[in-house]
Amino acid sequence: MRILIIFLSIIFSTNVLPAQNCGLEKKHQRLLVKDAEYRKAYEKHKAYMKSQDGNNNSNRSIVQKYTIPVVIHILHKGENEIPNTSLTDALVLETIDNLNKDFAGLGIANSGTSTNSPPALDMEIEFCLANTAPDGTSTNGINRVDASVVPGYYQDGVQTDVDQPGVEATLVQDLSYWPTLDYLNIWIVHKLNGSAAYAYYPNGNRYDGVVTEHTYFNSSILTHEVGHWLNLHHTFEGDNGGDSCPENNDCTTQGDEVCDTP
Repeated sequence: MRILIIFLSIIFSTNVLPAQNCGLEKKHQRLLVKDAEYRKAYEKHKAYMKSQDGNNNSNRSIVQKYTIPVVIHILHKGENEIPNTSLTDALVLETIDNLNKDFAGLGIANSGTSTNSPPALDMEIEFCLANTAPDGTSTNGINRVDASVVPGYYQDGVQTDVDQPGVEATLVQDLSYWPTLDYLNIWIVHKLNGSAAYAYYPNGNRYDGVVTEHTYFNSSILTHEVGHWLNLHHTFEGDNGGDSCPENNDCTTQGDEVCDTP
């Protein structure tokens, strides 16, 4: 976790993804207030993560590499409509490859950073398109779904928050999702109002995963959001949307809640 935070700190501190392009915080704060089940699950997971502090042996001689199966849900506007035709299987494979390079310290985390930034490290986490579906059948890990059946999606896409145009994301996510304890779900929409992408902090509900506009799918923005899905907060958490400097009185509860992150 400590090394992963350092790695994501590099990405969060560069111009790769301006804060306003990440919709996680807005979505997260609304769910904490409006969704009691989400709040309960999030707080339960947070308490578990805190209970693990100090349990990691940084001197272990054997490093286990974690492989996470990914399912891509392309929520298009109709068989002949973008983003269905532009998001080819080849592009999806290229995107997963780029995601793996980032988490191996070979991608964006090693570029565009200052000379004072810590070096990017191999997180020992890799992602692969799922080859087995929940029902046990073979799959390529790519689901193409006509989401135009949801009224308003074709015209306006998806909203990040209730004050924006577009439909609530869950209405289109419900068309295609796989068990969140077994897969990383990535939903690609044709338009996302209010942000480029967002993720959910892990909490075990059916919408855990990443939602991204198709324009930003094959970019470092995906790496940023997958970091959130792995429970990483912004290093500037608590800055009131960029209007103020976050308080730093208790590094265990403020900022990214990791005390060895500057």
